[in-house]
Amino acid sequence: NLRAVCSDVFGEECFVGCISRVTGTPTGGGNKALVGEIDYLLVYSRSPGAVIEGVNFTEEDAQIYDKEDDRGRYLTRTIRRTGGEDRREDRPSMFYPVTAPDGTQVYPIAPAGYESRWICGLDRYKEMEAEGLIEWVKSDRNGKVEWRVYQKYYLEGRLKQPSNFWSRLEGNKKASRDLRALFDGEKVFSFPKPIGLIQHIIQLSGLSKNDIVLDFFAGSGTTAHAVFRQVSESGIQLRFLMVQLPEPLDESDKDQAIAAAFCRKLGKPLNIAELTKERLRRGS
Repeated sequence: NLRAVCSDVFGEECFVGCISRVTGTPTGGGNKALVGEIDYLLVYSRSPGAVIEGVNFTEEDAQIYDKEDDRGRYLTRTIRRTGGEDRREDRPSMFYPVTAPDGTQVYPIAPAGYESRWICGLDRYKEMEAEGLIEWVKSDRNGKVEWRVYQKYYLEGRLKQPSNFWSRLEGNKKASRDLRALFDGEKVFSFPKPIGLIQHIIQLSGLSKNDIVLDFFAGSGTTAHAVFRQVSESGIQLRFLMVQLPEPLDESDKDQAIAAAFCRKLGKPLNIAELTKERLRRGS
């Protein structure tokens, strides 16, 4: 239903994708047979040509860049096509010899012995060679020494493109712990979103100086808190606009009684918007 509404507002052509996020907490959001442990983010752009930015590699991500030369850290991948459509007949123009350091002519032959193909045509291979992006390695295959050719991929300047499955971000339990810590150990909000999740979304948006982050269901104020953190870490000055109705807190409702008592202790009106603002004061 939400996707139907968003497609009506933004246009189906602006639908970017649906992200599954591991919550880290089993919930009743599944059914009798399956426990719910993920939730979903629908991603839409304001225009069909909008670009989703990548994010910088973490040190954990960067561990696969296990080689280094005077240009920096890099990894290598074979330039022989692997997987589907890897045969010579699939792309005849990508079957050609390349010259190894000792002058040997090397063809893309699969381990199974059939004629395979390279990942690019000869002109592009020559460009990579001229750019220093080709690496040769001698290896032993069935007792026979032969040359293998690889492409270099450097870490510097490379961004990690997002997938539609997020499993390594902060979970819901951490979100609850962080919020309780801000509110003197009191549980004044149920089901807050993790700061790291919202910050990751902000990073993918490719925001620049003075851009505005809008959240028109501010709730506990996680989005603004994530903006604070992003500004602190990136140095890019962002603005935010949080919208939250002053929805009254019912002191007779056991799920809202703690929040209402907290507002009363602060001398603030008993409504959700006051809690949102207090979270931002404490989180900044």
